[in-house]
Amino acid sequence: MPDELVVECSIHLDGVPLKDMRTFKCGHGFCNTCIENLFQAGPPPFKCPTCRKRIQRKDALQIFLNPHQSLTQPGTQSPRRDSGVDIHFTLSDDPDSTIEHVSSLRKKTRENAAELQRLNKRLEQLRRNLLSANKERDELDDQHQELQREHDLLQAQHADLKSTCTTHENERRKVERSIAVLQKKCAVAESTEQTWRENCKTAQRDARNARKEKEELGEGLKELAERAREFEHRAHRNKVAYDKYKGKYEALKEENARLQKIQQTVEIPEEQSLLVVDRNAPDRLERAVDEDWLDDVCEVRGDNLDDIDSDYGNESSKENEDEGPSRGATWLRGRRATESVDDRERSLPEDRPYRPYGRLRSPIHYTSDWNLKRDSAGQKAAKTNKRKNEGDAIMGARPSKVVKISLQPTRPTKGKGRVTEGRDDTRLLPSPMQMPGSPLRKAPASKSKTDFPIKLDPMGRLMGTAVLGSRRKFDKNS
Repeated sequence: MPDELVVECSIHLDGVPLKDMRTFKCGHGFCNTCIENLFQAGPPPFKCPTCRKRIQRKDALQIFLNPHQSLTQPGTQSPRRDSGVDIHFTLSDDPDSTIEHVSSLRKKTRENAAELQRLNKRLEQLRRNLLSANKERDELDDQHQELQREHDLLQAQHADLKSTCTTHENERRKVERSIAVLQKKCAVAESTEQTWRENCKTAQRDARNARKEKEELGEGLKELAERAREFEHRAHRNKVAYDKYKGKYEALKEENARLQKIQQTVEIPEEQSLLVVDRNAPDRLERAVDEDWLDDVCEVRGDNLDDIDSDYGNESSKENEDEGPSRGATWLRGRRATESVDDRERSLPEDRPYRPYGRLRSPIHYTSDWNLKRDSAGQKAAKTNKRKNEGDAIMGARPSKVVKISLQPTRPTKGKGRVTEGRDDTRLLPSPMQMPGSPLRKAPASKSKTDFPIKLDPMGRLMGTAVLGSRRKFDKNS
């Protein structure tokens, strides 16, 4: 049977049945066990152990044989000997030839045996060499496979390193480009830094100059603040002075209007009255209740009314002597127009009956009674008649003092020396109404409402009856 044939495997050098042999395209065959071990030993590609050509598992083919001659035919082949040489011979009928032939055969056999022995030795040596070579080959194959694996690993690492190197090269190029850009930026930054340093120095100088200017401006502001405060102080003083002068202006304006009215009143002698003081009368005035202060304030001495308790009586009399004439003259003193006349120069008017209060026109006609007439300019001219009458004897050895006071409706104002109006129709005697040549001053106001024994109406005329000096009674119609 062909399946019973035994074939030697060239890998493990042992006989195996033909059915277990497999052959590849290169012509070499191996047993299935060795082929399995070969393909499981390492990674592809796999090579033939004999010729080192590439083989694949799918290329392993089974061997099929058909025998041509039967092995059981006798006489065709001698049995197998130990030497392993098959000898085929045919015996002839000649003994000599047979002996020679046998001798030659023996000789050849001996030679063949020696050769066979030599070949066996050589074969054994070759087998040993083959085994060692196979071992070396196996070791080399193992080393080769190891190296192949290392090579493949190195190839993979090389590929990875190559890709990494490519990546690093690209990154290096990018970094070089970035370095170039950064170098340019660094150069620009250095120039900018230099510029900024110069600008910083300039800014520091400007800051120092600004601080100096600020200090100068601060000093200037302080000076301006001082000037502003001084200006405000001056403005306040000017405002106060303005208010003061405004009040004075208003007072002067009112006074001017009043003086104009007084001037108009002076031009109308009917709007005036008389107050007579006897020179020879005792130096004490009759007074009403709560008017004892007159005894301590003044006394009547002829033409003068002197203040007993004050130190300026003589000075005021001297000033009064310097301010105007003592007789026959008319002037403005303070805020009232007065006229001092000697009673010997004219006749006194006759007493007239009392007329009701409220008439603006005086019952005394000065033009006829006092011999006064108007001149071309409208001013009053006194026509004096130096004579004595019976009244002189009544008045005493010396003539009495006659004072003519303008009758002007008074209003309560703020200025000094004005007549103030009370609810009980009483008046303070202002400084302009004082008699010429008299130091009489307005006394301090008492707690009582009546400040002076002479009561005047709103028009400045005498109210009721007043007793002065010689006890002669004068009323509104006198």
